[in-house]
Amino acid sequence: MNKLLWSSSLALATAAFLTACGDETTNVTETTGPTSVAKFKDLGECTADNSGDMVYVKDQASVYFCADSVWKEINTSAANGSDGKDGSDGKNGSDGKNGNDGKDGNNGKDGIDGKDGNNGKDGIDGKDGKDGKDGKDGKDGKSAYELSGSKLSLEKWLESLNGDNGESCTAVENATENGYDIVCGDKVKGTLKNGTSGTSCEIVSDKDGIVTLKCGDVETELYKAICGATPYDPAKKFCFDMELYDLCDGGVYTPGKDLCESGKLQKLCYFDGDSPIRYDVQTHFCYGEKVYEFCGGEDYDPTKYDCVDNQKQEKKTCKGIQYNPENEFCAMRGSVEFGTYKMVTIGTGDNAQTWMAQNLDYEVTGSSCYNEDCSQYGRYYSWNAAINNSTPDVNGNIQGVCPDGWHLPAKAEWEQLIQNVDENKKHIAGIVLKDSVVWIENTDYKGTNATGFTALPAGYMLSDTDRSDDKQRAFFWSTTESETEGKAYYMNLSYNSADAVVSDINHSKTSRMSIRCLKD
Repeated sequence: MNKLLWSSSLALATAAFLTACGDETTNVTETTGPTSVAKFKDLGECTADNSGDMVYVKDQASVYFCADSVWKEINTSAANGSDGKDGSDGKNGSDGKNGNDGKDGNNGKDGIDGKDGNNGKDGIDGKDGKDGKDGKDGKDGKSAYELSGSKLSLEKWLESLNGDNGESCTAVENATENGYDIVCGDKVKGTLKNGTSGTSCEIVSDKDGIVTLKCGDVETELYKAICGATPYDPAKKFCFDMELYDLCDGGVYTPGKDLCESGKLQKLCYFDGDSPIRYDVQTHFCYGEKVYEFCGGEDYDPTKYDCVDNQKQEKKTCKGIQYNPENEFCAMRGSVEFGTYKMVTIGTGDNAQTWMAQNLDYEVTGSSCYNEDCSQYGRYYSWNAAINNSTPDVNGNIQGVCPDGWHLPAKAEWEQLIQNVDENKKHIAGIVLKDSVVWIENTDYKGTNATGFTALPAGYMLSDTDRSDDKQRAFFWSTTESETEGKAYYMNLSYNSADAVVSDINHSKTSRMSIRCLKD
């Protein structure tokens, strides 16, 4: 489609009767109104009766065209010099403004005198002050004639301001120039030419970050992104330290720290000595200096949450200290929390047992800690102190000094533990139950703690201050009383034996031994 190269105002003015494209010829009708006026206000209204008229306004030195009930100015570029604009009648010079009234001392300001030489208004009286002084009269202002400095008389000067009479203009098609001439009187003031048809464009290539655009016979290359001086496609590559790298699984990374292996991104979490510890960003995340698996497909704050059964759970606390419910529990009696203990499940199926993996430290009468230090071995209990006046529940369990939900093990439950860890009866229960660090060194019977039970060689106590067999043996009370009066069964481990034994020999109920509780 051809385009007219004319200003937006002329396009609006001539849109009513000119056709810019196609082969039709538009006839220019004769005007019905005046061909020129002195001032814009003399144009009158633009109506259907004078639609299409073109009138020259002298004081504007512009041609106006009546279209759509609006007079619209036509901007032209004249081929020949344009006639001068009619000058507008000069205004009579206004009298200069009167000067401001002088200020009263601390009183309000006097009002400014009115224009045209009128006396200024009286100033507002100050509050409770003296009357303000009258301001001085302002100097008379100079007229435009005086300011012009003309040596002509006023009449001649006023006549000199009038411009020549304007001419009416019309638009006439110019087939040679492929446009329209603006004819004012008998002179062509300018020609509005039709534009040429535009050229369509298409993308002929899109690779390596370069899009090639072809418009007609001209090709132009457009860069999607630049790394240094090299173009690249951000959907496939990224720029790091002025070098290009392929995206790894659609993402960017830090070369030199992170790795891209087989299309999988391995990001750096921390260094273990000189060895970098990395993780798969699709399945793991890094927090501090530790790698965690996603929980439910997303990362989380491991200081506030645990991941249990692939679901994020708020961390549990006991006495204000966080603990892991997978291998720890908060020991309570009633509503009172008295500490966090490790736990371990040993055995499978119906024979599975969940044991405390630490010695109990719950103070009752008849219990003590060696040198009042319970931190390593926990507390020592006489049998009566351990029972703590408890009676069997409906399941035959005796809670004793154990936390709610736990009970003191009976002789049969100790025997079940030994069977769970030594199913083939090789007499190795002691080795897999004993802690691997604290016991006296004995190569033949060294503990492995393969079960996680962590039996400690606390020995036993006969009073608040008398302890024996520490670092050599471990003793744990059961609830089962012996046929021998004053005795009860206990489980015993020794540094010089691979076995675990349940016995009622050598110790009476007054001996103070360690307590391990069993979950109900």
